[in-house]
Amino acid sequence: MSSQPAISPKFLERWKDVHNAVTTFSQVAKSLNEVEEVMIERRTLGDQVKRLETERSESAGEVASLKTTHTVLIQQFELRYNSWELERKELREQYEDGKRKGQQELDDIKRELAAREGQLRTAQSSIVEKDVKILGLERSLHEALNELRDIRGAIGLIDLDESLSVSDSHDMRIY
Repeated sequence: MSSQPAISPKFLERWKDVHNAVTTFSQVAKSLNEVEEVMIERRTLGDQVKRLETERSESAGEVASLKTTHTVLIQQFELRYNSWELERKELREQYEDGKRKGQQELDDIKRELAAREGQLRTAQSSIVEKDVKILGLERSLHEALNELRDIRGAIGLIDLDESLSVSDSHDMRIY
């Protein structure tokens, strides 16, 4: 076997120090890379925050404008509603007044109609009574003319003129 030269402890110590330094450097480099990634991510998030703050401030103006518009629309609606409510009350009062007046006029017309119907029944009764009297008088006249004709015929006078005939000139119906 061949013998290998012995490595000096100083070299080994130095080698360990270098190895430790390289390992530490590698860990530090890795940590620095992680820190750099975090810093990049932080900058990106900061940019996003700024953009969102800008959008929020722009939206705040829009929200304020929408709130103002909403308030104005609510006020306009309330004014219109109050106006409609007043108009509705006025129309309701006019309707109730018209309904009352219409009912009163209807009641007056019914009373007047009942009174006129009574007058018409009375007049109709009077007409019927007069028609019955006229019919009775026409019959009596007709009988008297017939008797007169018979008497003239009996005593030999000329036949009674046809113009004296009542039955042809009057309608003997009862109304």
